[in-house]
Amino acid sequence: YWEENGLIPSDQKVIDLLTKASNIFIEALLLAEEESDSDEEKLIAVKSLVENLPWTDLDTEEIGLLVEVIAPAIEAMGFNPWTIF
Repeated sequence: YWEENGLIPSDQKVIDLLTKASNIFIEALLLAEEESDSDEEKLIAVKSLVENLPWTDLDTEEIGLLVEVIAPAIEAMGFNPWTIF
């Protein structure tokens, strides 16, 4: 996936962090979808999940990659991810 985007792969530690963060985010997003009673509650949950991602541990390219991975999931919930990031 790195090479497809013209990127040099990050260290394994960062790759593991991205994988873990993505998986936890998607699982939590699914839970928020199930447990929220309204779109407003879902949006609050999504914003909170996005805020809690390890942004400060990533460089610009890694942040871009993480955004590419989670944006479609946010869109699938009916929200515009670009208003959340």
